[in-house]
Amino acid sequence: MKTMRVNDFFCGAGGFSEGFRQQGFKVIMGFDNWRPAIETHNLNHGLNDVPMDILNFKKDWKTIEELIPDSEIIIGSP
Repeated sequence: MKTMRVNDFFCGAGGFSEGFRQQGFKVIMGFDNWRPAIETHNLNHGLNDVPMDILNFKKDWKTIEELIPDSEIIIGSP
């Protein structure tokens, strides 16, 4: 069975991501605009993401698809 991949919007330190990880999902990217949050999320999930405000994503779907890694699930808890 394929491991389902997760992108976490408004990830904070990664508590929501951690719940998904504990259930067997693979967290592939976290999005947050606050540097301390994304740095903590990176440490908690072995990632190397940079602060990014998803509310500023362009409305162009091609641009959004280029920014967001391919995944089966997008979660968010603003």
